Amino acid sequence: MGIVINQMRKEYLYRFEKQFSYVGFKPLMNKGYTFQNTHYDYMPTYRSVGHSSIFTGGDPSSHGILTNDWYDPLEHKEIYYT
Repeated sequence: MGIVINQMRKEYLYRFEKQFSYVGFKPLMNKGYTFQNTHYDYMPTYRSVGHSSIFTGGDPSSHGILTNDWYDPLEHKEIYYT
């Protein structure tokens, strides 16, 4: 399982650590992983593209997620990724 929190700086985990409960962030911090010095080697960094890269370990050319929307030919419109 992985959790991505957009716009949350890693420093906030330690800054607000005393406010976390033992059924929330504390177990994740104690038994989980955090990553330092990570970089995206592509542009633009749309949300769905970034999450796909994080969880597959690949870039957009390998996982195929290129944007937050896709075109549905049956509906004849763009659909948001959620």
